[in-house]
Amino acid sequence: MIDNIDKYVELLCDLEISEHQFLILFLISNKDEKNIIRYKNTFKSFKIDELLDLIDRGYIEDFGIVRDNKQSFNIYDFLVTDKFKEVVTIDKDDAIEELLSVYPKWFEIKGIKVPAINYGDNVTKMYHDVIKNNRIKHQKIVSITKEYHEKFTKGLAQKKIEDYISGRMWILYEEALSGSGNNDLGTVI
Repeated sequence: MIDNIDKYVELLCDLEISEHQFLILFLISNKDEKNIIRYKNTFKSFKIDELLDLIDRGYIEDFGIVRDNKQSFNIYDFLVTDKFKEVVTIDKDDAIEELLSVYPKWFEIKGIKVPAINYGDNVTKMYHDVIKNNRIKHQKIVSITKEYHEKFTKGLAQKKIEDYISGRMWILYEEALSGSGNNDLGTVI
């Protein structure tokens, strides 16, 4: 589901695209064949006039084939341009790097500093599974993480990064920042 309807409508208005066009761009950008097939099975096809508009306005690169003087559209041949990607999606490696840049490097156990960040592909995949290339969701998580640690933790993490991600601790951090939650979340290994 859409996390924030206000941000979603704002995005549609900023990009001057319809909700259907957003769906087209998002599915193509993420190469989400399963949901493209599901959509086409339910609604038969994407609206051709909306596809043409996206091509004309530079959101989609079309590599369609012309046969018998007719343009043939295969949604799998489309590439979404940076005009959309830079606003809506983020590469999984860039996303984890940005999160790690604001996450504290250490936490304490009985007065001894222990690395909070010791990650590999599993942490990158874990975070990618959460954000699913969604730049807006990622930016929200990074913002909450940074603000919480600046305000409450004196530069020390409360959990290892993998526990932070798997526990979706930013939800609790957001509550603490808004004053509706507990800002002493303790250290859990």
